[in-house]
Amino acid sequence: MLKYYLYGWLILGAAIITNGLARQWGITTWYDYLAHISRAGFKTSTLALQPAEIIFLFFLYPGILGFIVGLAVLWSGSGK
Repeated sequence: MLKYYLYGWLILGAAIITNGLARQWGITTWYDYLAHISRAGFKTSTLALQPAEIIFLFFLYPGILGFIVGLAVLWSGSGK
């Protein structure tokens, strides 16, 4: 059970770092995107995304978090 708690902290840490880097680079984060949806609606918000933001939000961001968890699982020996 402790290992799942630690995985959660790893995901949180990776998400914070990834969001910080995205903001530095001027890329929309999930927080920005969801806030825009609540103001302007799903369709308008989604159409306002740039191609790099779509790639980041729907491919890179989940891939980075999944990669971090995958490394943790391999490192802990649970991936055997």
